[in-house]
Amino acid sequence: MWDDAVFAARTSDAKHPRLDDHAAGEALQLLRHMMESGKKQSVVTKGKLSLSPEVTTVKGSTVEITDCADTTNWLQYKPDGSLKNQRPGGHRRIDATAVERKGAWQVKKFYVHEVGTCG
Repeated sequence: MWDDAVFAARTSDAKHPRLDDHAAGEALQLLRHMMESGKKQSVVTKGKLSLSPEVTTVKGSTVEITDCADTTNWLQYKPDGSLKNQRPGGHRRIDATAVERKGAWQVKKFYVHEVGTCG
């Protein structure tokens, strides 16, 4: 899901066809909202998002995932190429729920915590 989001965030495209490849429900709505917000602010997100997900609970075809995402090098930029703001990225806890459907996994909800919530 995050690979799809990183790709769509390069242009802040809420209708990017990859967004629903691995996201559904609340997660897809949140990703689209993130892209729409970027578009309204005339910013794009570039760089590398580093992930280290861990499955914490398995219940049938549903898994709970915890991650400590590193957004240090995944930042928002204005059309002139300058940073949107001087707030650095950092390590953020992400909690997610994914469901297996037809042999593929889709994230159905996730929550991204503030910078500094994991290390």
